[in-house]
Amino acid sequence: MPDLSREQVQAHSQEFARQLGNAFIIIGWKKPDGTLDVVQTVHEMNPIEYVKAATWALNEVTSKL
Repeated sequence: MPDLSREQVQAHSQEFARQLGNAFIIIGWKKPDGTLDVVQTVHEMNPIEYVKAATWALNEVTSKL
């Protein structure tokens, strides 16, 4: 896959979230220069749904460290 800019990743993420409907997406990656980048997309989710989903995802990640 070619290197994508943060803006390109954000655009793809937004389109994918629109296709899913009620969705949130958080994508993080390590760039070739060793820095990290993150994009976040929220589509048609109320704040309570988003906080619950993000908390669950954070717990999943940290429990595997």
